[in-house]
Amino acid sequence: MSESLKKNNPRYFEKSGFRWVTGLAGTVLLVLGVGLLLMPTDFDWAKMAASALLGLVGANAIYCALNATEPWIAKIGPLP
Repeated sequence: MSESLKKNNPRYFEKSGFRWVTGLAGTVLLVLGVGLLLMPTDFDWAKMAASALLGLVGANAIYCALNATEPWIAKIGPLP
């Protein structure tokens, strides 16, 4: 694909609106992961696993929003 065609028709994850939404969703997921980690509960292994998953997906979304790459949460597929 030629460079001029790429500039005129960017992929969906390179568009600024998608990047803003992805960055915001990543921030929310990262804050939820850290908040869940700090909450006192009895299920330590489940809390750690959920916190790690939320934090990892959130950090990936923020990274991808900053670098205009496709985040993991966009690869889930079409949700109803």
